Amino acid sequence: MSTLTGVASLIEDEILTTPMPMRVDFVDSQLSLVIKLFLPLDDGPPLNPGSPGTVPLDIHVDRATVVRREDGIFHLTCLAPSPRPDVGLSVRPTEYTQAGAGRSGLQAGGSGVTQISALKEENEQLQREVARLREQQKASMTSQLLSENLCLQGEKQQLREELVDTQHALQEAEQERTTLLRTLEHVQKEMLESDREKNFLRDQLERRSPRK
Repeated sequence: MSTLTGVASLIEDEILTTPMPMRVDFVDSQLSLVIKLFLPLDDGPPLNPGSPGTVPLDIHVDRATVVRREDGIFHLTCLAPSPRPDVGLSVRPTEYTQAGAGRSGLQAGGSGVTQISALKEENEQLQREVARLREQQKASMTSQLLSENLCLQGEKQQLREELVDTQHALQEAEQERTTLLRTLEHVQKEMLESDREKNFLRDQLERRSPRK
């Protein structure tokens, strides 16, 4: 095993790579960490075969963010706790003493009641805001409908006036037509009478003229 490890060092790159930026968000996560001590490589048996080994460390993370920047440094940021009253304990309750567990339970219960009250107040405020927006929308729609109705009524009145003017113009044209027809009939009668008089005079002249 040690020989293979020594051979692997021949192909290992001696230049450090550029750190790659990263971001890891933990939300209501359970972690189990195992801490190992890096000892020099040894192919021999363990010193204490009956030892159970390293005991894992169980951790509960409510909300946290791990960010590695370009300089390679990891930054751990803990965010605001969860609003649920049953979330927020980072270790198991059995690890607390009886007095500490009682105080923590009271603090968790008080914070939970406060958060519930804040959520109820925020919900009521949002409901009032929605109702106000609905009233504004209804009022704006009503004013818009009223303005459109007034515009339509104005257009309707204008069309009625134009229709009345058109009817008057048609009546005047009809009266002029009737007058022209009467004038034409009168002219035709006068022309007929003139033709009759002309024929009468022609007959009289023919009678009075001597015969050859």
